[in-house]
Amino acid sequence: MKRILVPTLAVLTTAAVVSVPVLVGGPATSKATTPTALAKRISAVTKSQAKLAAQQRALAKKLANLKGPVGPAGQIGPAGQIGATGAQGVPGPIAGVAATGDLTGTYPAPQIATGAVTSTKLAAAEPWHIVGTVGEPAFQNSWVNTALGVTPLSLRYRKDVAGVVHVAGQIKDGTVSPTIGTGAVFILPVGYRPTGDRLFSAVTTNGSNVITPGWVGAFSSGQVTVGVGNNAYVSVEMTFIP
Repeated sequence: MKRILVPTLAVLTTAAVVSVPVLVGGPATSKATTPTALAKRISAVTKSQAKLAAQQRALAKKLANLKGPVGPAGQIGPAGQIGATGAQGVPGPIAGVAATGDLTGTYPAPQIATGAVTSTKLAAAEPWHIVGTVGEPAFQNSWVNTALGVTPLSLRYRKDVAGVVHVAGQIKDGTVSPTIGTGAVFILPVGYRPTGDRLFSAVTTNGSNVITPGWVGAFSSGQVTVGVGNNAYVSVEMTFIP
């Protein structure tokens, strides 16, 4: 027998009126839909929908956690700014470490290697200070440079890298006096003065190659003096440790 779906009938329940589709022409054994049966069907549908929703959520969660294969690395970005310098680390032990370069032996007490220090490795001496020029000590007691000879040497002084003071030059016309304070050629500045009196032999002449033995001195007061000799020409050559 063919079933035909006709408009729903209103079913009256204790809570509300529910529209229920009625099959017409169905088997003779079909029973009318009761409110209880309808409630069960609605409950079953609701549970099915809840179960389906839970399955959908679980599937969405699995899909969210799915990861594909790792792709190729991207290009390296520009370097960031250099950070602040960290604290100084604790120095490591050096005892027993072999010395290198111009040193030999081991630390903490290496020695300078034989032949390692040459003149090219020494620091340059300071420039000469020319007496009587701007910013330098002035001549005193009528002393001046001789300006004699092929290569006359103006009176000058300096300290070398070892701290030794050198005074050299050729002078004339000043006061010859062995008394300190009466015949100074010039005054050495502090730092270039000897701790005690220093006297040196000097060649002096009358300006015509007639030699008169003499001496020049440097004193703790800084005075450089011609003590004995002819003032027409005096060759000064002094080297001393302050």
